[in-house]
Formats: sequence, structure tokens, C-alpha cells
Amino acid sequence: MGTGYTRNDTGNNIADGNVINASDLDGEFDAVQSAFNGSSGHSHDGTTGEGPQIATAGIADANVTTAKLADDAVTPAKLQDSGTFQVGQMNAGGDGSSAGTTIKDAKIEVRSGSSAVPAIDLYCEVSNAHKVTIQSPPHSAYSGNVTFQLPSSNGSNGQFLQTNGSGVLSYATVDTDLSNDSTPQLAGNLDTNSHNILIDDAHFIGDENGNEQIIFQTTSSAVNQIDITNAATGNAPSISATGDDTNIGLTLTPKGSGAVVIDGLSHPTADGSASQFLQTNGSGTLSFATVDLTAINIVTDTSPQLGGNLDTNSQNILIDDAHFIGDENGNEQIIFQTTSSAVNQIDVTNAATGNAPSIAATGGDTNIDLGLSGKGTGGIAVTGTMYASGNIGLDSTDYIAWTNNTQMDFYVNGANDMRLESDGDLHVEGDVVAFSTTVASDPRLKENVEQVTDAVAKVEQLTGYTFDYKHGGASAGVMSTEVAQVLPSAVSQTTLPLKTGDEETEYDVVAYDQLHALLIEAVKELSARVKELENGSNG
Repeated sequence: MGTGYTRNDTGNNIADGNVINASDLDGEFDAVQSAFNGSSGHSHDGTTGEGPQIATAGIADANVTTAKLADDAVTPAKLQDSGTFQVGQMNAGGDGSSAGTTIKDAKIEVRSGSSAVPAIDLYCEVSNAHKVTIQSPPHSAYSGNVTFQLPSSNGSNGQFLQTNGSGVLSYATVDTDLSNDSTPQLAGNLDTNSHNILIDDAHFIGDENGNEQIIFQTTSSAVNQIDITNAATGNAPSISATGDDTNIGLTLTPKGSGAVVIDGLSHPTADGSASQFLQTNGSGTLSFATVDLTAINIVTDTSPQLGGNLDTNSQNILIDDAHFIGDENGNEQIIFQTTSSAVNQIDVTNAATGNAPSIAATGGDTNIDLGLSGKGTGGIAVTGTMYASGNIGLDSTDYIAWTNNTQMDFYVNGANDMRLESDGDLHVEGDVVAFSTTVASDPRLKENVEQVTDAVAKVEQLTGYTFDYKHGGASAGVMSTEVAQVLPSAVSQTTLPLKTGDEETEYDVVAYDQLHALLIEAVKELSARVKELENGSNG
């Protein structure tokens, strides 16, 4: 609301027939000027003193611009609720070129001024609780502009929208009746979705060229049929008879004089006589033949003979106690002795090329020895090389054990008293007692031969000691650290597992035979000095 205009001429001096003074006009003009210069202006909302409302017709076309509307000045209450509100183009949320929603003649445009994909939300009529969003694809999905032209009618119930490939949509009916398609093709495997495929009598499933592969012959009121079952790895697929009847045969019938061939065997086309058996001609053809069963009565035949190898067919051969398998002359070769309630036995296993057959103990017990014994004072004779993956010995405390490619250990009364290692070292827990020992010393085996010099001086750096080993036993000798200073080749390092029980730590060991050279040359040097002294005293 403005301040309003109040007449200054309250006495009505400015009237027809009156003398109008300049001061009257001046005061009236000042009042008009004051009203129009007021800070709140005129609202022209129709209230007293504010002037009449400004009608739409009173504003020239295209005369109200964005710049002439102050922010928040035009509210919904100030817009006429009914009638027509016309603009040439309306932009909301942006300038209409890079962002915002533009409404203009025959078109609505929605642009994004950010990374958001443009969309239109259509809300439901109840508290705007639900909505449907129509959204544009993201930029990365476009290959060009897309135009959809909607149908001009509602279509019929059950129809679907289809495109002509150029964006023109129309309603169409999908023909789901395969009988109308004379050349139907599948784009993928047909999933029957727990339903059946019904095939007319004498019709077939064919190959890709239309040739018949399986022809189906129907029987009215049929209750029995064929089941074909596939199989997982290691199992066989099957063809079997099934149906409402309890016992159902499976008929395989060739055409004309043909035969039923199963896995290369041609079967008879007619049944044989009672008690006949199938026989083969050796070329895959089977026929019925009569077999004289009395000829194979083993119980009454005191000298039965096999016409071929006896196939036990996953059964066992039971042999009475103290009976045998013999050679072709009837001589005993293997005699079987039985033990009542036996649970352990012998396994004899053959082997493929490059492998050895085996005789092994097996049975219900966890650990089972295999007993080999000679008769009387006889022993076990082994021809050729004998290998053992376990221990060989008298019992569980006296034996020889091997560690593959590493060492051989000798145990006596449960103690590891000797070890021979793959590098040639021989470890002995106690003394090595021998009538003689030798060390290779042939000059042909040696090179870089030099005489020991200053032998006496070197011997003087050595000290002879007596001592006790920490692991037991008194002894005498030298210290490896002193020997290493004068004769390094006599000192080396090795593990001493039998003495220390430590398989990892290396200790110094002295090759005492190398000290012989040092001592020999020392004696020679001392002998020369003695002779020199003797010659001097005689002179």
C-alpha cells in the first residue's frame, strides 16, 4: 500500500466561480507530488486511495520483461487463477539455453546445467505419495538424437507398443500361435518350463536339413512310455521303459531282416529254445545255442579242465585248509594254511610296464608285519637287487633305516650308533676298531706337491692336551683352532648328530693323519740341528 493522496484544498476553494489563489494550486500540487513520491508507492490493488487495478489489457504486449519483475514480487496469489495466461516462451530453472525447463510453442525442453540426467516426475493424486519418473538416458548411451511419435489411439486390450525402427510407435498384436508360422526358428534353447511337447502320430524330430531322426508312433490310451535319462561325468545315460504298469518290457525291433546291434554285437531277431544260451561266432554275431551242462559239472568231474581263463566275475575262490594251487603236473606250488577268525591276509598286486609287482600284508589291523620264513635252517634267498621303502632288521630296536638320497642309519638296541651320509662321511658313536686302516697316498693321485717348511716352529705353536668330551669319554689331542693356524687343510667343519643330537650345528674336526707330515718334517729339522751340533763339537 502507498501513502495515498489527500486533497490539500479542504475548503473547496478551487471551484467554478471562485478566485483561485496561487497558494491553493501550489499546495494541491505539493500534495499530489508527496503521494507519488512516497517510498511504498501505489499498489493499484483497488483499495481506497491506491487507484484502480491495472488490467491485463492495460499492459502492452512484450512490455513486462524479467528485469522489470523484482525477485519474489510476483506470487501465486497475485496471478489470476482462471482465464488464460499467455507468454511467448517461459524458462524455469535456467536461461533455457544451457539449463532449465523451456515451454514454448509446440515444445517442452528440459536441459541439465549439472551432471544430473534430465527427468520428469509425475506424482499420484493422494498426498503426492508415489511418482512415475520419465528419464532421459545418460550421455554415454546416446548414438544420436531419438524421437518417439506416440500412437493416435488407445489400441485394443492386450496389444503392445511396437516401433517401425524410425521412432514411430503403434499398437500391435503379438501372434503367439506357432501354428501360423510355417518356418519357426529358435533364437536359443527351448525351455519347456515344466510342460510337454505334443507330437502328432507318425511325425518326427529331424536334423538341421529336415531329415527324420526320431519318428513318434502313438497308441491310443497309452500308459507306458520310454524314459531317456542323461548322466553326470563317469555315469552312463539310460533308455528305460516306464509307465503305469508294474512290469514293462523294452522292445527293440530292427526293420526287415536287419538285426539289433548293441555296442557292436548283433543280437538274434527271434527267441531260441528253452534252456538255450547266447553264443558268439567271434565276429560280433550272437545266436542261441544249446550247452551241455553236464560237461561243466565241476563237483562230479574229478579232472575238470578250463577251455579258457577262469573269470571269477568279482567273486572269490575258497580253498580248504592245507590245499594248494599246483602246476600242470599236479605238483604243489602254493599251499594255503587257514587261521580261524582271520582278519589279516596277503595282497598280491601285478604291475604295468616299468613297475614292480608286490606282495603286501593287509587286513583289519592297522600295522601288520609280513612274515617270510624258510624251512628248518633255510633262509630267504633274494635274486637280484632288493629294495626296501621301510627298515630292515631283526626287530623294532635293531635295524637299518634309510633317508632317501641322504643317509643310512644303523640302530642297535634302539640307539643310532652309526650313520653313513651321502657325502661319504661315516659317523660312529664309539670307537672304530680295525686291524688296519689305509689312506690313499699314491703320487699319481696328487698335484701341487710342496714340502712342509718351518715344521718345528709350527709344531711349537701346537699344544698337546688331555680332556674329557662333554658328551662322555676321556681323550687326548690338539685344539682345532691351533691346528688351523699352522695347517688349515687339517681342519674342516661337519655336523656331529650322533654325539650332540643336533642335526644343524657344524663343529671343527681335525684330520690327525695330516699332522704326520708336520711331525715328520719337524723331526728331520731337529735331526739336522743335532747333526750340526755334533759336527761342531767334533771339530
